Amino acid sequence: MGDVFVAHDPQFDSRVALKVLKKKHAADEEIFQRFLDESKITRRVAHPNIVTVYDVGFDHGTMFIAMELLEGKSLDKIIKENRLTPKQIIGIGIQIATALHYTHQKRIFHRDIKPANIIRSSDGQFKLTDFGIARIQDLKQTTYGTVMGSPYYMSPEQATAQPVDGRSDIYSLGAVLYECATGKPPFQADNFRDLRPKIINDPPAPLLKNGKPLPPGLSSVILKSLEKNPGKRYQTGNEMNASLTKCLSEISAGTNWIQKLKKVAIIFGIIILVSGIALILRHFLQPRTTLKINSTPPGAQVFIGDEFKGRTPFDIKLPLGEFDFRFSLHDYYTWEATVKLDGEDETLDINLEPMEEKSSNIPSKHGEEIK
Repeated sequence: MGDVFVAHDPQFDSRVALKVLKKKHAADEEIFQRFLDESKITRRVAHPNIVTVYDVGFDHGTMFIAMELLEGKSLDKIIKENRLTPKQIIGIGIQIATALHYTHQKRIFHRDIKPANIIRSSDGQFKLTDFGIARIQDLKQTTYGTVMGSPYYMSPEQATAQPVDGRSDIYSLGAVLYECATGKPPFQADNFRDLRPKIINDPPAPLLKNGKPLPPGLSSVILKSLEKNPGKRYQTGNEMNASLTKCLSEISAGTNWIQKLKKVAIIFGIIILVSGIALILRHFLQPRTTLKINSTPPGAQVFIGDEFKGRTPFDIKLPLGEFDFRFSLHDYYTWEATVKLDGEDETLDINLEPMEEKSSNIPSKHGEEIK
């Protein structure tokens, strides 16, 4: 019902958004009255999460509303371009729920909450705009029985042309948050005739983001906002705000715990890495000696500790210190000893002692002696 221009305010030397009633609607009493209602509504509203209105008046035979120029993006574009995190979704919900509580206290019901009417300003704050079909409870200009609002986000009572109050806006905000989370409204159809029964009767599909469930607290808030019966929804914006704030705290606490675990894992990994590097450096930098190992006779198996190292004769490089050696050769006694290595090049010569042959006198069948 209006055109919006970027205008210059010479009094404050600033740019503003100027909403002007279209000339073709000036003679339409209903549209003129709705524009007039909007001007009355916007002049009663002053909130950080609602677009600021500077002036309302007549000029050149038409009405205008001069308001804050928001140089940012509307939420519908943000949803299409970005994957909003649960924290971001909650932040949007808290800001708009706060704005709704403010307007509802003034007996103003927006009735057209949708992503296109929520704008992120240049400072990152989200603001509610366009009270074009809002109704101040005491004005009672809208005739019951007329369906008004944006179909995808309208409440069941709006879809059935019933009287609405602030809980209808709560429903619409829930539908907006649903779309923020999933990328689509809770109900979809090619036309309002098919969409209407879904809004009235069908439960919304489970909230999934990229195929994964949302944090339970956030899902509960959104689904409670989308209850068919207004009495089962949040009754005020403050109630919804409180649940969203609690949900944010739970997510932050969980995130903090995960961050702590990550830090512990990183520290543990660094300790292991440093220990490993220290062992490697110790292995390569520790003074070592070349040990020549011989045995008489040769061919003995040599064990250091329980680890087999080779058969004599052979050379081996070992760090300085004490080692348990064991030499083993068939028909010879095992040789075991602790050897201390403290020089650059050392030799270990071992004489193995043969086992003595034991004889036993066993008589044969013929009385012969067998040795």
